[in-house]
Amino acid sequence: MSRRRKPQTARRERQATLTQRQRHRLNDIRPPVPRGHPNQAAEPLLSSKALGTRILNVVRLAGVAPRLEAQVNGPATRRGPKRPFRVEALLVALIIAAYDNAKSYNRTDVVLALIGLDAAVAYELGVCTAREWKDITYPTIARRVKELESALQLGWFQDGEYRNFEWVSTRLLGASIPPAAAQAITAAALDETPRPMWARRTTVFENQAELERQAEKVWRKENPGRPVPSDPLERIPMIEAEAIRRGWEVGPDGRLLHGKDPDARMGWATATSHLPGGYYVGYGLTLLVACPEALWRGDPYKMALGEPVPLYILALHVNGAGTDSGPTGCGVVGSGRTNAPNVIDITADRGYTPKRETFARRLHELGINITMDLKQFVRGRVKTVSVGATKKSRESVHLHCGTFLPHWITQYWEKPPARLLRPDKKDDLAQWYALRAKLLRLA
Repeated sequence: MSRRRKPQTARRERQATLTQRQRHRLNDIRPPVPRGHPNQAAEPLLSSKALGTRILNVVRLAGVAPRLEAQVNGPATRRGPKRPFRVEALLVALIIAAYDNAKSYNRTDVVLALIGLDAAVAYELGVCTAREWKDITYPTIARRVKELESALQLGWFQDGEYRNFEWVSTRLLGASIPPAAAQAITAAALDETPRPMWARRTTVFENQAELERQAEKVWRKENPGRPVPSDPLERIPMIEAEAIRRGWEVGPDGRLLHGKDPDARMGWATATSHLPGGYYVGYGLTLLVACPEALWRGDPYKMALGEPVPLYILALHVNGAGTDSGPTGCGVVGSGRTNAPNVIDITADRGYTPKRETFARRLHELGINITMDLKQFVRGRVKTVSVGATKKSRESVHLHCGTFLPHWITQYWEKPPARLLRPDKKDDLAQWYALRAKLLRLA
């Protein structure tokens, strides 16, 4: 006689989505501000289901969360307790916190964004179950956010590619642009926005150039007959030694530190409606934003704009204030063309266009046109440059206001005659530029 087997209970599978009843119930029992939070009187950063779902879709389309998860949590064979809250949930909370602040996020806001998620989105991210919210504590979330920030700042190599904050931001921005719009964008505007640091400034604005000049004098005195190092990396010990003698502190790049933030640097900001002009300590945020195409017909004073386009952000980069804008601008344009491959026109201000070797020429070699605002002394100057892919094919040509002209050009066509520069001769000046471009401009 055989024994009767006990019926096996079917393993309860996790339901795909919440029912409306479960969703409303979880929203009603939303957890309060967790223990350990610096501001117990704060309110959750409530976000709608539509906003949370849209941000979650962008994060998943970008495909950065699994790679970040592996980098932050370590290899899959790592022993120990499972890390609470997925990186995907942290990314959604970070974006919502920055969206709510309209500029950037605070770590204290990330926790408020998590408990403010709509229950349907929170369930999708594993922040709650079908019955209750998971235990959310401020120390746990702050530690997870610091781990994520550290991984993005240090960067890592994976699959033959260097991945850091710029890689993540480029992927996220690309996922937020509809494919049809990305193919239609042909022009973009490049600009840098000053972002003062939050930390307190601890020193006055010491002069970096004067420090380096004094460091060179000391070097010549201590090393007679030896040339002063010209390589930036070789100059750092020399500059650091002089800074120590003065009781100052420099960062690993050899630039002076002016506050508690080790990555902030001193820079110059043009006065705007929200920031006074002058020196500041902080960061430079470089943005590449889609814009209408500039239709130039030979007149540098009159330009028509093409069809309006949505102001999608194509790429961004953050570095210490006062960093050379030329290489930074080229890097941002390259990242932007990853998301909008048909961009061939860049509008940049005078913070970039004077950088001939590190910005203008590099973009021209890539076949990218630059719409620039040239200073008056540049408009009146003709420069002889050498162009060509190889040494044998190089030849000398004239360069005036971004236009290449043959070296045999007559003096009349090198630059506008003085009589055409009067205010009442703008129409004649436009005709002169158009005729020169038609007859003499080199492709």
